[in-house]
Amino acid sequence: EQGSDIWAVACTLLQLLTGKIPWDEEDSSFAALFKIGNGQHPSLPPHLSSEAASFLLACFQPVDARPCARELLAHPFVADLPPAGPM
Repeated sequence: EQGSDIWAVACTLLQLLTGKIPWDEEDSSFAALFKIGNGQHPSLPPHLSSEAASFLLACFQPVDARPCARELLAHPFVADLPPAGPM
């Protein structure tokens, strides 16, 4: 499902920005899954730019409010990046 893909992109980006997997402080994977199932998102580190935090929070919205990939490409956090090449 597209919504879960967007959530996964945010988790991957968060890991790249912090060097830690989301919810690394949890004792088990089940604890993290419980939080995901209850609509909780990983905490964002305070050093993120406002654009990065806004992008991640958009990705962590409930699935019915979560933007699609095309909408996210217009977000200020990524809008000014050069294109990756032909898709």
